[in-house]
Amino acid sequence: MQAVAESRPPHRSAIDTAIKVLWFALLVSIPFTSHPLTAELIRWSPVSPLAVLPLIGLVLLWLPQYLSRTRSVPKLSIPLLAFVLVVIVASLVAQFLPIYPAFNQTVFGRELRSMLTLGAGVAVYLVASTWPGSSSRLKISLRWLYIGGILLLLYSSFQIATLPGIDDPVPEPLIRLHRFFTVRDPLRARITGFAYEPSWLGNQLVTLYIPLWLGAVISGYSAFSRRSGWISLEMLLALWALVILFFSFARLAWISLFLIVGVLLIAGSGRVAERVAERFGFNERSRKDTQRVLPRIVILAIGTLGLLVVIAAVVFAASILDERVARILETDLSNVFSGRDPWPYLLANALRSGERLMYWTSGLRVFSTYPVIGVGLGNTGFLMTETMPAFGYRLPEIIQAVHLGEFGFPNPKSLWVRLLAETGIVGFTLFVTWLILLGVAAARLVRTHKGLARAIGLAALLALLAQITEGFSLDTFGLPHLWVMLGLLTAASQVYSARGRSA
Repeated sequence: MQAVAESRPPHRSAIDTAIKVLWFALLVSIPFTSHPLTAELIRWSPVSPLAVLPLIGLVLLWLPQYLSRTRSVPKLSIPLLAFVLVVIVASLVAQFLPIYPAFNQTVFGRELRSMLTLGAGVAVYLVASTWPGSSSRLKISLRWLYIGGILLLLYSSFQIATLPGIDDPVPEPLIRLHRFFTVRDPLRARITGFAYEPSWLGNQLVTLYIPLWLGAVISGYSAFSRRSGWISLEMLLALWALVILFFSFARLAWISLFLIVGVLLIAGSGRVAERVAERFGFNERSRKDTQRVLPRIVILAIGTLGLLVVIAAVVFAASILDERVARILETDLSNVFSGRDPWPYLLANALRSGERLMYWTSGLRVFSTYPVIGVGLGNTGFLMTETMPAFGYRLPEIIQAVHLGEFGFPNPKSLWVRLLAETGIVGFTLFVTWLILLGVAAARLVRTHKGLARAIGLAALLALLAQITEGFSLDTFGLPHLWVMLGLLTAASQVYSARGRSA
C-alpha cells in the first residue's frame, strides 16, 4: 500500500488534496445561505449559498473522477435522477403551454434559473454520497460539519447578546458586520445567524444540526471520541442549538422540533418501559399483555404531559418576546365559522397565516389544471394571478407579491405544493419515493449497526421527519444542508452495507 501511495503521480496527489480541501470548505460554509461573494454570481435570487463556490470545484474535480472510476451512481440516487429527468421533460413541455411572461421574466429564463438551483442541490447530494466512501471519511466529514455548526452557534449567540431594545433600531456597526456574511440586514427582534432570514436559520437547525447532534447523543457516539459519562460534545451542542432555535422565533421550525421530540418520545417509551418493568419484576416472567403494556402507557403519558408543559412554556415565553406570537394568542376565533368566506381561509388569516394558505391554494389549483407533469420547474408564479383565490386579494402581502410584484417572482411557499404544481404527480411521486427509500436505508442503519452508522441513520431519520413540516415553509432546492445530510446517509448506507452488521 505504501509503494502504491509513493508511486502516485504528484499531480494526482495535488488534485486529491484540493478535493479534500474543497469538501471541507463546503461543509463549513453551509450556514452561509446568502453570502455577498456568491450573490455576485447569483444575482436573481436571495438563495446564494457560499457552498456553491467549493461545489463548483468539486463538480469539476471530484465527480468526473468518481464516475470514470466506478461508472455508476449510488443506487439510492436513482429515483432522484429520474426525478431530474421528469423535471427536464416538464420544462420542455411547458414551452408549449399557455404561460406568458410576467414580472419581467420569461418562461425559459425562469426555468433555467430553477434548473441551475436544482442542479446545485443534486450536485451537493452526489458529492456528499460519494466522497465519504469509508468510515474514516464519514467521521472527518462530521467533524467539519460540526465546525460550521459551531461557527453558526457562536455568531447567533453574539446576535442574541446584542439584540436591541424593543423600540431601538439595530446599531449601524452590527449592520456593517452582518453584511460581511449575508446580503440582508439583521432584524431588530429575531436572530438569523448567517442565513437570509430567521426561518432559514430554523430550517438549518432542524434539518441538519439538531438531528446530527441528537442522533449522536441517542446512539452514544461522538465524532471527537471524548465523552464524560453521559455528557458529550454533541449533547452540549444540541442544547446550545435549542436556545438559538428559540430566539430565531421560526414558528414552523418549532413545530418541526416538537414533532421530532414527540416521535422520539413514542419510540423511546418502549425501552424506558422495559427497564421499569424489569425493575419491578414483571417483564419476562409475566405473560399478561396488560402487565407488559401498562408500563409503556404510563411512561408515554408522563412524557406526553411533560412535552405539553414544555410547549406551553415555550409559547408563553415567546409571546413575551415576539409580538407575532402574542397576537396569535390574542386572536378572537368567534367569527371564523360564521363568516361568508370559507372557514379555512378565515382561520388561517386569524392565525396570521392567511397569506401562506393563499400561496398553497394557488399552487394546488395549478396542479389541478396540469396534474401529470405540471407546468415546468419555476413556472407556478406565472399562473398565480389567475389561480389566486379572491380572498387573497384582500390581504396586503398578496396584493404586493402577486398583483404588484413588489417581492420579486411569486412562488408557492411550499416544497410539496411546488413539486405538485411544477412536476405533477409523476415528479412528486418520484421525489417522495426517493425520500422514503432514504428513510428505509436510515432505519436499516439504526436497526443493524452501532456507533457512527447508527448516529448517521438516526440523524437522517430525524432530518427527514423535520422536512415533512419544513416542506410547508421553504420551496427552494438551493439550500445545501438537507442535501448534505441525505448524501451522508447514502454514503453510510453504501459503506456499511458492504461490511454487513457492525459492532
